[in-house]
Amino acid sequence: MSIADKVLNGDIDTYFGVIEEMNPLGDLSEFGSGFEFSTDDASYLEVEFDAHSDKVIPTEEKKLTQTGKLSVKQMTKTKYFDLQQDYICSCTIRIARDLFALLPLQTVVVHAYEEQLERYNCISLFYSAMYNAPISCRQYIG
Repeated sequence: MSIADKVLNGDIDTYFGVIEEMNPLGDLSEFGSGFEFSTDDASYLEVEFDAHSDKVIPTEEKKLTQTGKLSVKQMTKTKYFDLQQDYICSCTIRIARDLFALLPLQTVVVHAYEEQLERYNCISLFYSAMYNAPISCRQYIG
């Protein structure tokens, strides 16, 4: 039986083999992000994603003054957290989109983890192939 037939027949072990072989999230791994995949149902996949936004989001703002000099100052916490939220949400949407394109899934759940100030935040987004958008979001802080 071919790999395509096994995927279409819902062979979960083949799903994991296809994810490993195709490496659809490889470029996100370059940012230090780690991924773990799990499922016990062929229509559903969960992904745990370590965001490591501290390696991606800058803490300083650089601007060119009117005199042509470079000005460097600390980024405000509000702006930093806005950028962090944009980064994590963009990654979760990208993860779900790529997995829907790769496998015949109906639901993808992405748990994005971020360590901050000795706490571990988790944002879980539930995506449905039917709606092609997040259908719910939960945030856990522990």
